[in-house]
Amino acid sequence: MSDLQPSHQLLKEQQRLLYRNSLLPIFISLVIGALLCWLQFGDADTDVLLLWLAALLLATAIRLAAIVLTITAEKSGRPSPHLYPLFLAGTWLAAMVWGGASLTIFPENNPASQAVFIIVIVGISAAAIPSLCPSWPAISGFLALCLLPLATQLILVHRQGGLLPGFLVILFLLVSLFSARRLNHNIAENITLRLESVEKERVLRQSEERYQKVAQELSRRTSYDMLTDLPNRRLLLEYLHQEVARSVRHHQHGALLCLDLDNFNTINDALGHSAGDNLLRQVAARLTDCLRAEDTAARMGGDEFTLLLSHLDPAIDQAARQVEDVTRRLTERMAVPFFIAEQQLTISFSMGISLFPEADKIPEDILKQADTALNQAKAAGQGTFRFFQPEMQGAADRRLRLHTDIRKAIDNEELTLYYQPQVTADGRLAGAEALLRWIHPERGMIAPLEFITIAEETGIIVDIGEYVLEKTCRSIRIWQDAGLLAPSQSIAVNISAREFSAPSFVNRVLDTLSRTGAHPHHLDIELTEGSLLTSVEETIAKMTLLRSRGIRFSVDDFGTGYSSLSYLRTLPLHTLKIDRSFVNDIKPDSSEFTLVTTIITMAHSLGLQVIAEGVETAEQLRYLAEKECQLYQGYYFSRPIPVEEFTKLLRSGKLAG
Repeated sequence: MSDLQPSHQLLKEQQRLLYRNSLLPIFISLVIGALLCWLQFGDADTDVLLLWLAALLLATAIRLAAIVLTITAEKSGRPSPHLYPLFLAGTWLAAMVWGGASLTIFPENNPASQAVFIIVIVGISAAAIPSLCPSWPAISGFLALCLLPLATQLILVHRQGGLLPGFLVILFLLVSLFSARRLNHNIAENITLRLESVEKERVLRQSEERYQKVAQELSRRTSYDMLTDLPNRRLLLEYLHQEVARSVRHHQHGALLCLDLDNFNTINDALGHSAGDNLLRQVAARLTDCLRAEDTAARMGGDEFTLLLSHLDPAIDQAARQVEDVTRRLTERMAVPFFIAEQQLTISFSMGISLFPEADKIPEDILKQADTALNQAKAAGQGTFRFFQPEMQGAADRRLRLHTDIRKAIDNEELTLYYQPQVTADGRLAGAEALLRWIHPERGMIAPLEFITIAEETGIIVDIGEYVLEKTCRSIRIWQDAGLLAPSQSIAVNISAREFSAPSFVNRVLDTLSRTGAHPHHLDIELTEGSLLTSVEETIAKMTLLRSRGIRFSVDDFGTGYSSLSYLRTLPLHTLKIDRSFVNDIKPDSSEFTLVTTIITMAHSLGLQVIAEGVETAEQLRYLAEKECQLYQGYYFSRPIPVEEFTKLLRSGKLAG
């Protein structure tokens, strides 16, 4: 509804109804006027008839123009109030034309024509009532101007025979005015009731909208934290109830992490509550950024936050490791300085973790467990996390210590490379595989199996890979400058799937070669079958580019994956390495023997070199040699040896014995 006052709106609706109902009567009036002139032709003065008809046409044009202009103005959204008076003027002019007919073209001597004339004027007046009654000025003026001249003509001019018809016309006028007034009143009343109903509906709708904004603001205030816009404690418990039920149903784990900022009160007191609030908002944003779409971050109050992790692994130890990955991401993200009150702040946090579902444990119990673990983390010192389950905490602590030690080992150069020779059947040196060894200052030599898995899980394997590649290329440069490496000899470096999938891998390899001065054809990159089976097009593109620079590629542990012959044909490979598990039990009548024979035959058909790993006995060597395996690697020939010993071996060019 518009903002017009109700009286104005009533007038507007009356006018709209008036215009809509008047179109047909206006055209009918014009047709009847033309017929009347035709009937009067010969009995009345022709000039007068034409003048009267012209006046009727003018009145009709004025009324139609007012209607058309009003409709156009409404459609354009620019109402024109002055058009209503124009319509009234046209209506009254039309009534004066019909009334003037009684004074100018009334048939004087033909009773039959007089009767027809009277019927026409009365009919025109009666027909105007339903179309003009929405406007009292229009209908009252039309009836009076149309009928009074006819009554005057009958009573004053034709006294003898016109008195009774004249008085009947006056009576008809009065009755018509009364009826028109009643109709006008009813129409106005109906329009008013409808407008009031629309207004009440509008008010009610606005009230409902305000009320809804208030079945939303109140709900938000009871479910969300107003400072950070994160779910609050109440909503988190609802989510936790749902997630516990879902994890039971789908046999998955979830985790609840209670997080508390270290030294927040000190920051709050030093910089003020406004700065503290700003810090909490930024922390909430970072927490949300670190989570997956299915996870939830909530604020429990103060500087305490809670994270709800869902869809974790069915195996509880693997689920715990997934939680550790999240804590590491959070630690790295929070380590980036915050800018608060024009100051740079670095914060840490303590965290308590509870995994679920657990027998007979309701969501409130899980929250208490996480809170208990948080208190233990705070007691242990800043920036620590604790699992509620002691056995998980022990494993997490060991992995965390190992992760920290690996990082220190890289920085302190505790990692070193040993080289295991790759030889021909008669002991001639063809190359070597660079194998990582960790000489811990306290624990001594640590086997790769103890730390490589952790390194891969935490992502530090990429740093280790860069270290190994750098060390290997520097050694290659030394050996090639000393003339110890023949053109056919190469040093193999194991590259993890995570390293190889990195977008920067190709540039990193080329940059390392360029920086160290190592010749590419002395470098052999070993990849597992699993590395080759992901993102096939990207894998081929990377290998092709590096192969074009002279770098060789080997498939490590071949036979343990799912590579197909057609797939291998598309890769720019140089060597297949038969996994040691097949070599260990190789016998003429064994399935391993058949499989090894198949691998060697397939490699030869593809023009690839074959290296057998794990060769430890003369019998294994004999079986492999019979099938024309070209190269061997294993304890039968040599254990992995330090760089100094391998350098001596390069000088001799052949293993002793």
